[in-house]
Amino acid sequence: MGNFTMIPNDVIEHAGLSAQELAVYVALAMHADYATKRCNPGFARIGAVANVSRETVKRSVKTLEARGLIKVDRHKVGSRNDVNVYTLHDLGSVRAHPLGNDRAQVGSPKAEGRAQREPRTRPINKTRERDASRGIASPSSKFDAWLEDKGVTREEYERRKGETGFLEALREAQ
Repeated sequence: MGNFTMIPNDVIEHAGLSAQELAVYVALAMHADYATKRCNPGFARIGAVANVSRETVKRSVKTLEARGLIKVDRHKVGSRNDVNVYTLHDLGSVRAHPLGNDRAQVGSPKAEGRAQREPRTRPINKTRERDASRGIASPSSKFDAWLEDKGVTREEYERRKGETGFLEALREAQ
């Protein structure tokens, strides 16, 4: 069996982290010493493991620290920043985000059992809704219009798109 990293369920379910913040937490946990829960990967390494940018790592570390999930010991050599040392905390110290939002925190009534999420009321794709209200065609209707200009229906396209030479002929059709 290979290496693995254990993440407490409460961090995943109740700390109210975004996917990127959780990915940064996982990257830190992956590097942490089992006994001391300390690690010191650089922003570049954390970003590479979490598949996020350096700026996202910086923001996520601030959020994780504000929530009490990690402690950051910042070190400097002269005026230059040196490697930070991160300590992962137990979950009893998890706090709500300082900007005040409704994300669940450990120990809150919402966090008991599984966190109940409110139904999504905002549109999934705001851009598409905004474009539709302005009369701008969606990408799929633009494609349908392009197909119509070529004299092909969507159904015919779906049926024939795997045929050799069909797509090339369609692109070159006037």
